[in-house]
Amino acid sequence: MVHIKPSPLLLVFISLVPWFTGCQTYNDQRSEVTDALRLGDFETAKEVIAKRANNADEKDKLLWLLEQGAINRITGDLEGSTSALDHAEGLINSFEEQAKVKVGSEAQAILTNQASLPYRGKEYEKIMMNTMKAANFMSSGDYGRARVEFNRTYQRQQNALEFNKKRIEKDKEAIEAAKQGELELNGRSAKYDAEAAMEDPSVSAKTQQILSEVEGRLSTNQAYADYVNPFAVFLEGVFFMNASLVQNDAERALKNFQRLTSMCTNPFVEQDLKLAESLVNGERITPVTYVIFETGFAPSLKEFRIDIPLYVVGSNLPYIGAALPRLVYNDEFVKELTASTSTGEEYMSVLLADMDHIVSKEFQNAWPSMLNKTLISSGVKGAIAYALQQSVKDESLGVQIAVGITVAAIQAGTTRADLRTWASLPKQYQYTRFPTPADGFVNLNIGSQNEAVFVEPNKTTVIIVRSVSPDIEHTITKFDLSYE
Repeated sequence: MVHIKPSPLLLVFISLVPWFTGCQTYNDQRSEVTDALRLGDFETAKEVIAKRANNADEKDKLLWLLEQGAINRITGDLEGSTSALDHAEGLINSFEEQAKVKVGSEAQAILTNQASLPYRGKEYEKIMMNTMKAANFMSSGDYGRARVEFNRTYQRQQNALEFNKKRIEKDKEAIEAAKQGELELNGRSAKYDAEAAMEDPSVSAKTQQILSEVEGRLSTNQAYADYVNPFAVFLEGVFFMNASLVQNDAERALKNFQRLTSMCTNPFVEQDLKLAESLVNGERITPVTYVIFETGFAPSLKEFRIDIPLYVVGSNLPYIGAALPRLVYNDEFVKELTASTSTGEEYMSVLLADMDHIVSKEFQNAWPSMLNKTLISSGVKGAIAYALQQSVKDESLGVQIAVGITVAAIQAGTTRADLRTWASLPKQYQYTRFPTPADGFVNLNIGSQNEAVFVEPNKTTVIIVRSVSPDIEHTITKFDLSYE
């Protein structure tokens, strides 16, 4: 039972109205970056994201750094990309060292929304962070640091399942403790029952609509194990097969391609598997040109509002609602690229890793926690609003109107979904491979665009093509991969 005196609380609520109603969502804050990326103005996006990352408070710092790492990489600033991702990893490591979320922070989230908590990163984002750093070091020829990042990537994928298991148990305890509650204000009480809201047909139908969209997307794609990214596994395999120092490196590459055969139906994986087997058997492998195609943008989040039945907390409330995140898929992207040589051979890229699937799967896993916490927050705020109104029933009409307006403003201003996600990641990772041409000539057909790329004959070369949309010019990173 919580006891609240009306006057001080009312004054605090009134003073906070401008703060609550003036806060922008993450999508609002990111709009300038989003617009620049869609127009292909990568330099502007880079400048804006740098300002955001430099000036961000603790709450959103991690996400802006992740975005900065990806956007710097698009512009070819690998050093700037790695620096941002290093800073991001430092924050993530600090968060993971904390045994539990501070009570005060959780209380703030209940009274406002989950977006008020510091962003700690999703598991797939952590995996991609280290994978992107590894790619940066591969590009610059710093194989020692690339090796470190692949070790970290592997460990993050191993730890993610355990982290998720602990998070689920922790959430269950918090949710069970907060399902039902009661507030008392000057002898008047207000109850909230989040469990009743979850079971209400109108609420469950709308929340199921969000989840059904995700499940529909998952049913159409290759099934990956939870928290495993095939692109990370692939890139690690390519690295240890072509930049190996000891026999164990070749065996590690072989294991990666063996894992990949169970994750995707890409025929080029089978070719790399045979190449890795040859390396393990002591044979000298032939030089290969890899073309990695990063296309489109990963899903973003959009707010979806639902009404909470008034019987959950009382009656005569001006506003009770809940705001939930909803995945939005970005389907305007170049579907594949074709690489050709001067002798006429053509090689079309094939899907390797679908970020839509990876993001959707983690969203699905986190959904029960997101839903329960949101409904509990709505119930608590609704109970506070009801108790406040009841506490001034005997006051003048002016006081009652003032309280009503204040309650409505705070309800509306704090009912916001957490829309934070690493949205500048690609939608898909595809790849094709072929023997490095003797004359070094490779032509890339990317949607309606063509570009000639020259590679070093008799060397293994990696070409990374980043395409953000069919109408925007792509970017290319190229590097040789060998200790010789």
